[in-house]
Amino acid sequence: MEESTFSHLMVLVAVIGLAGFIYLMERINKRIMKEEQK
Repeated sequence: MEESTFSHLMVLVAVIGLAGFIYLMERINKRIMKEEQK
């Protein structure tokens, strides 16, 4: 009964985690780019 809700929750957590990881990687890359330009 609860299986579909649980799977949807896992997908939501995975998507949020992936988006957060990409966001952090972009911030780190921008920081490295700024340091290289100096």
